[in-house]
Amino acid sequence: MKRYHTILIYIIIMLICVSAGYMLESNLFNSNRFARKAAKFQDVLHSKEVRVNSYLEDIKNTIGDIELDGFMQKYPQYFNLVETEGIAILTYQNDSLKTWSDNTIPVPDKLAEWDLANHFVFLENAWFVAENIQKDNIVLIGLILVKKEYTYENQYLRNDFFKDFHVSPCASVSSLRDKKGFDIYDEHGKYLFTLHFAEDIFCYSYYLTFPALIYFLGMIFFLVFLRISLRTIRERWRNVGLFGLGIILILFYYIIITFRVPSICHSLDLFTPYYFSISDLLPSLGDFLIGSVLIFFFLFNIYSDFSIPKKISQRSTFLKSLVLFFFFSLCTLYFIFLHSLFSNLLNHSSISFEAYKVLDVSVYSIIGFLSISMLFVSLVLLINKFISLGKELLEIKSLSLIMVFSLFVFPVVIFFLDYSIDLYSIGFYLIILLVMVNFGKPFHYSFSSLTLLILIFSVFSVFFITKETERKEKNSLKVIATNLGAEHDPVAELLLEEINNKIKEDAELANLLSQQISSNDEFEKVYQYLQKKYFNGYWEKYDFGVTICTESSNIHLDNDEYKHCYTFFRQLTDTFGSPLPNTNFNFLDNQTGNINYFGSFYFPIEKENQTNGLFIELNSKLIYEQLGYPELLLDKNLFKHSVVEKYSYARFHQNKLITQTGIFPYSLDRRVYSQVNEEFSFVNFEGFDHLIYNVDEDNTIIISEPELRFIDILISFSYLFVFLFLLINLVLLIINLPVYLQARQFNFKQKIQLSLFSILFLSLISIGGGAVYFSINQYENRHFDNLSEKIQSVYIELEHKLAYEKGLTSEWQSDQYASLNDLLRKFSNVFYSDINLYDLHSRLLATSRPEVFDKGLTGTKMNTEAYRQLAINKRAEFVHNETIGVLKYLSAYMPFTNRENKLLAYLNLPYFTKQKLLTREISTLVVAIVNFSVVLILVTMSLAIFISNKITNPLRLIQKKFSKIELGKKSEHIFYEGSDEIGSLVTEYNRMVDELARSVELLAKSERESAWREMAKQIAHEIKNPLTPMRLSVQQLKRSWRDKAPNWEENFSKFTKTLIEQIDNLSYIATAFSDYAKMPKTENQEVDILTKVNNTVELFANTERISFKTEMHGYERVCVFADKKQLIRVFSNLFKNAIQSIPDNRKGVIKIDVLKGRNKVTIKVMDNGAGIPEELGDKLFMPNFTTKSSGMGMGLAIAKNIIEDAKGTIRYETTIGQGTTFIIELPLFASEEIE
Repeated sequence: MKRYHTILIYIIIMLICVSAGYMLESNLFNSNRFARKAAKFQDVLHSKEVRVNSYLEDIKNTIGDIELDGFMQKYPQYFNLVETEGIAILTYQNDSLKTWSDNTIPVPDKLAEWDLANHFVFLENAWFVAENIQKDNIVLIGLILVKKEYTYENQYLRNDFFKDFHVSPCASVSSLRDKKGFDIYDEHGKYLFTLHFAEDIFCYSYYLTFPALIYFLGMIFFLVFLRISLRTIRERWRNVGLFGLGIILILFYYIIITFRVPSICHSLDLFTPYYFSISDLLPSLGDFLIGSVLIFFFLFNIYSDFSIPKKISQRSTFLKSLVLFFFFSLCTLYFIFLHSLFSNLLNHSSISFEAYKVLDVSVYSIIGFLSISMLFVSLVLLINKFISLGKELLEIKSLSLIMVFSLFVFPVVIFFLDYSIDLYSIGFYLIILLVMVNFGKPFHYSFSSLTLLILIFSVFSVFFITKETERKEKNSLKVIATNLGAEHDPVAELLLEEINNKIKEDAELANLLSQQISSNDEFEKVYQYLQKKYFNGYWEKYDFGVTICTESSNIHLDNDEYKHCYTFFRQLTDTFGSPLPNTNFNFLDNQTGNINYFGSFYFPIEKENQTNGLFIELNSKLIYEQLGYPELLLDKNLFKHSVVEKYSYARFHQNKLITQTGIFPYSLDRRVYSQVNEEFSFVNFEGFDHLIYNVDEDNTIIISEPELRFIDILISFSYLFVFLFLLINLVLLIINLPVYLQARQFNFKQKIQLSLFSILFLSLISIGGGAVYFSINQYENRHFDNLSEKIQSVYIELEHKLAYEKGLTSEWQSDQYASLNDLLRKFSNVFYSDINLYDLHSRLLATSRPEVFDKGLTGTKMNTEAYRQLAINKRAEFVHNETIGVLKYLSAYMPFTNRENKLLAYLNLPYFTKQKLLTREISTLVVAIVNFSVVLILVTMSLAIFISNKITNPLRLIQKKFSKIELGKKSEHIFYEGSDEIGSLVTEYNRMVDELARSVELLAKSERESAWREMAKQIAHEIKNPLTPMRLSVQQLKRSWRDKAPNWEENFSKFTKTLIEQIDNLSYIATAFSDYAKMPKTENQEVDILTKVNNTVELFANTERISFKTEMHGYERVCVFADKKQLIRVFSNLFKNAIQSIPDNRKGVIKIDVLKGRNKVTIKVMDNGAGIPEELGDKLFMPNFTTKSSGMGMGLAIAKNIIEDAKGTIRYETTIGQGTTFIIELPLFASEEIE
């Protein structure tokens, strides 16, 4: 009944979890929920409006100096509030912007560009609510950031709402009213904008995690319910229950993957095919996790409850061997299945399993490895189960032979299914089989055996992951090389798509080309215009060429040949060109090794019936590696097609290097690496693995990456081993927590291990943490110093060009440079850093990277903190962190002066282009320290185990010797050569053994004498009992003879009968003492307790007034290791005692209950007799004690000896007037064999 109550509780909990998950899921798109969020959004906005207006009022009431210097000194608290509060303050005077609190917002320089009546404004990169206050000719504007809205997104630029609003980025804002949205009003009730909540469930992934966990918890309780339900089935039907369980689990998984329920779970990234997918049966990593849990659960139940039917176990050895061969063949097939799953997980997922690359490891990596680990644990359980069953049916040699034959499944699968499996994988499986043959059940594993299993699996996993990842990497490199061989530049093509429309719509360019270009000056004007406006920055890595001609003119070629201009270029694009979608540009596949793009634009000539053809050529420069185009300026969709940054690669044309990128220094001649002309080949050279891809006879691509080192493999092994070790031990700790809490103490060895590991672990964590902290600080300081040196170098070079200038404006130009931007771009490429110049009013003067400002990623004003330090605090140099989007980067500033020490501008080096490289360098350093610490932790664990074993080995030896001490047997001395404390303990032990031997000899002698005296006394007492009637009978016979009694013959016959009875009694007494003194020799063997109990019950079944009831709990067999004849004697004695204890006026009921535990069986014999008085309890098992009027009282004493010889115990519980229960506990035969 208690078990059914437990099942009901788990069903209720499961239903609660499912209901809670469903309610949370239903509430996700509830309109009332969106209304509440909109109301909360508006409340937050109102509080910010109040705060902004208070700021503006404060400034209005105290404003004096409107210049930036004085304003910053007077109101420092209002600067740089965008990041923390989402608030910015602007000051305008006489239509001009005077002060700004944050430079990340692109704000108009003129007040006329503001519509002060409109309180909801868009400023190039974000939406703001604007509040304003006027005082005379001064206008104060307070901006409240609502949502970022860049023209494109990437890892640094995200269109998020300000954090205080707690709204999903998928939501949007609009200045137009819409019934589908929620209108947002200002604090005065005036309409501002409409807030739209997206109904795409993927937009609320951060809300999905909790209900998904609730559903998962419900699934766990469902499995627990199935487990308990299975245990309620009688043992003889348990195998049928397991079959039904398998059907239920298959249907459960089918429903999940077919109907995609719960839908909220399948909206998580975990359940999308992006991370892993191989088929409809395994469409995602989440489904793989669920499938692994279900398989593990099913095989755990197989391990716990599967048994071989009695019909099979009693059949011939051949049939039993055939069944076991089938079982182990299933194990082999299951291993092949796991091998295939593991391989697919590595090859068909976008997850990194190389543990030494810590930064690439994600929660999905852990889930994937955890799933495959569960499956391998289930394999161990399955093998262990079949080995345990095999030991019950066959000898170990026969079992081992069957296991060897089961390995022939491998070649069968390889041949018929065409599935390849490496020898090392087969070797791993064989090692598992060999290890498991020598181990018992997992619950009885020692610490060392458990560690050995984890070690074996960790070694195999690292080796398997390394091999499979290497194979996957080679295939990936081939794809990348093929893409590179196409000689396309995805970044350039993206930019050309933007440039194309601008050129076609450029009115100024159309005006320049509205007449025939007849002079070099006219041509140079067009050329400079195009280069300055469109083809700068990223295009520095290309040679830029322009040809302008009319439809009636010819073009002069290099071989002094003239061809019709339009026709020549049309033939060029028709022969070699591949049009770029939605543009007038073509990619020219001319197999020169360079990347070439060609654009054709046509502009009408005024007053003439013809056009000017503008032909633009872009050819990648040879061996050119310059300042890269920052990811900040690229759309996130472009990253998916870019070459992974971990690679270096080079192009060769006719064996000559034409371009390269990355950290590997390529040779100028391709033949240095390989003479092989195959399409793909792999070589190892100078610590790098290289893929050589021969595109054709003239062109070659080489992609390179650092080779895998042994230390990398060791680090991966350390991570996996430590992860599995801690995880499995944590699970075992939770399972056995009640046992540990009850024990409440550790043994000496565990104390040493725990102490050593704790000290070393805490030391490593402290040292590692300190090393990371100081290394990061040192690294950052070094980069600060490097940036400081770089800005000094840039300053010196700029000084050479601008030192004699009296002032700087954006119109500056020289004979060599068309503008300040051109000058800065030149130095940018030299010093590999972006460069900005700000004028004395903190406005952008020139930049080497105008795209950052043109795209509205940041404002054109100088950082206010930098201005404070340079202009107010008169710092000669200032380096600090700035942000664009979520990108944090170093930025250095210096005042730039001329020869006369007159301040011309403020020089700025923003380091965002190299910021990712700097971050990666710091991360690499941290990862190296963490990896080293993990290896040391592994070494620490090994040292703790080794040292504790070394210390406790002598103690275990002493413990072993102590356990063998038995009175009456000789105890051996311990030989220990050390002279330490343990040596003293050993000496005392040896002395104690000698003294004990002498004491035992004296005690034995004394006990023998006492025993003989007691025995003689008992025998004398028992003999006297029959001798008294014998003497009386003889005396009576003598008297009858003397008196010549008339009935002499009758009396003689009676007397002789009495004498014979008493003589038989004396014989019985002698036999009883002989039986006790010398028990028959035991012949222990496997004995089925159920059979012996039932047979003995049948002997007493016909006893009058007595009924027998047996409870076997559905067991088919319960075997112990004992003497079967003596067990029958025990049960017979207990049944006789029970019968005799029942009063004559009571109907007797004797109950026998057989209950099987984990490693023992308990037999209870219960009667409803008179019970045993308390004062007689201690004497019950004494050999001369009896509660009956006849008998010697030897039965229970003999029964106790028989049970103890079988390594069991016997005790009793009694209640006066209600009955007595005798309790026998015997070890199960299977566990005895395993131990």
